Amino acid sequence: MSHPTAVRDVSGGESGAGAGAAGAGGAAPAGARTGPAPSRRGLLRGAWSGAAAGLLGTTLAACGAAGGQPAAAPASKGPVTLSLLLSLNETLWPSFQEQVVGPYKAQHPNVSVELIPYGGGTTAIAVEKLLSLATAGSPPDVWDGPRGADYMVSQGLLEGMDAQVKRDKVDTKRFNQKQFEYGAVYQGKTWMLPYGYGGNALVLALNTELFQQAGVAIPSADAKTSWTWDQWVDAAQKLTKQAGGTVSQFGVANFGSDYLTWPLQFQGDWLTPDLKTVVADSAAMQECYTKFFDLPFRYHVLPRTGEAMDLFGNANPFLVGKAAMAIVAPAGLRTYTNPKTVEFTLAPLPRARITTPDMNMMMLGIVKASKNPEDTWQLIKYLTDGSRYGIFVGRIPTELSRVEGTVRDLLTSVADPRPQTVLTAIENAVPQLQLGRHPKTQDLTAAITTAFKDAWAQKVDPVSMLKALKPQLQNIAGM
Repeated sequence: MSHPTAVRDVSGGESGAGAGAAGAGGAAPAGARTGPAPSRRGLLRGAWSGAAAGLLGTTLAACGAAGGQPAAAPASKGPVTLSLLLSLNETLWPSFQEQVVGPYKAQHPNVSVELIPYGGGTTAIAVEKLLSLATAGSPPDVWDGPRGADYMVSQGLLEGMDAQVKRDKVDTKRFNQKQFEYGAVYQGKTWMLPYGYGGNALVLALNTELFQQAGVAIPSADAKTSWTWDQWVDAAQKLTKQAGGTVSQFGVANFGSDYLTWPLQFQGDWLTPDLKTVVADSAAMQECYTKFFDLPFRYHVLPRTGEAMDLFGNANPFLVGKAAMAIVAPAGLRTYTNPKTVEFTLAPLPRARITTPDMNMMMLGIVKASKNPEDTWQLIKYLTDGSRYGIFVGRIPTELSRVEGTVRDLLTSVADPRPQTVLTAIENAVPQLQLGRHPKTQDLTAAITTAFKDAWAQKVDPVSMLKALKPQLQNIAGM
């Protein structure tokens, strides 16, 4: 007899449950969580400083070394309940049960699942929750998050799935290879399978009526041939309406993440790939932030801090026709159609040195110490095959062949959304910044966002800000 399906919410007993570690503008490159035994602050810092391996050593020792890839155990024949640590909103659990789990259970009647929600959905919250459960001796079976395999495996948090991937001939070539190898592969082995995209910036939404009124041409949908940075800035200036210093219509409504999105376009970074050297003041970073802060202060095509609120209240400037362009996050397409208030189409982000979305693969992995790793693998394979889970939660799928169809389904009310824009953006996507890989990401991010507040307040110019940040960040990085 199978166990009943349940929703297990462990957040109620946690100190500070649901609190994320997002930086300015809500961007969080990576994450953490809390539990009743160690304090929230202690667990959180442990996750990022490498203490997780020590915290979990006793719990996970019987499961082998972090880098181990044991032979796949047979699937259970008797009743088994799998616990899923997911960012899934609890209100969707009944429909997830019916639409996603139901068909699987019809083929595997002995398998039941229970949900362990982690509130706000940031990576910080997911890692912290995982640590809390593991140190309490009740680790979940499935992990859901964008934290890369290099971190998760090095901290002993994931069970291997490479043997199963090869055994079952899972096609990993269906994903963007640069991002897949960066996020899901570690030491030449596959540890997670992606189901959808998260992050800060995927493409741009363009108000087609405002573009027509200004006589500005819609750029190519192909990321390789679409507008350059200078062409984009020129368009933004033509689409901005201002008189006497007061803007009535902005060229661009928002900016994704100021400290994460734009270095990618200029091929800059905060850290070198070995995570040892801070390169905040490199030529690429100086060019990036000189040009970025020109948008609000030199050209005034982007709202300054608090300006959009002062002018338009709580309304999204793009959705009320007060901005011609808006940056759309990978999980944000529904924002522009629920309800649809303006007619729009999609276009790639501008090409500086390159053009790339600022996004990460959301992935499912088998948690170390799972009592049912083969059953867990079979469920993960099912959830990611055909992007079942990703499409269910409204994310852009990581399977390239399913991107355009999903975008069309999400934007049925839009006359000409140009879904190929999203596909070509994903095909050209490079991995996110090295910042999210560092064990002290939280402390580095705090220092960066503090400095950015001064830049936004025009207390310091961008180049001086970056030069002052370099020794400060190097001291924090300390590797």
